[in-house]
Amino acid sequence: MIKIFFNDRVIYLTDDYKPEYAQYTKRKELAELIKKFSENDVPELYIYSESLNELYQNLKSCFKYVEAAGGLVKDGRDKILIINRYEHWDLPKGKVEHGESYQEAAVREVKEECGIMPFVVKQLPSTFHTFYQDDKYYLKRTYWFEMLYKGHEELIPKTDEGITEARWIPRYEIDKVRKKTFKSLLDIWNYV
Repeated sequence: MIKIFFNDRVIYLTDDYKPEYAQYTKRKELAELIKKFSENDVPELYIYSESLNELYQNLKSCFKYVEAAGGLVKDGRDKILIINRYEHWDLPKGKVEHGESYQEAAVREVKEECGIMPFVVKQLPSTFHTFYQDDKYYLKRTYWFEMLYKGHEELIPKTDEGITEARWIPRYEIDKVRKKTFKSLLDIWNYV
């Protein structure tokens, strides 16, 4: 199953059939279904296809596709790195540059957005969300990595990217952060 966020609402793509799910047959019908979903306030939509990969590839073709990478950075002392971007708690992330691996992009983004250089521990599941910008609809897939940082450098938020704060928070405060974060990050916070 693939979960795609449309702000606070979700489209689930699945190959597990249930009669109440919308059934995907053709790309044009899928585009119409997405358009209808974007114009109403239904909280979630399940779309079924026998081939989850085909369904995902066709949904992806309805958007301008963007790949990003980011990090859930731990300090080894029970603290997590968070940033405040556009008045939401977030994790450092950004677009993958041409020729760059997802892991390289994730580390670079943490360095650029917070001023520290962590190392990757393991890959986490990807998240998907949509957004509207410059008269286009985008689908962004973010590749996430758990990272560890053992240094002592001061965090330096990249203010020209809307980041007003970067700080370490104790693991026990994560529930406070969850209340003021992007819905597409909620699954990643489970790896804290």
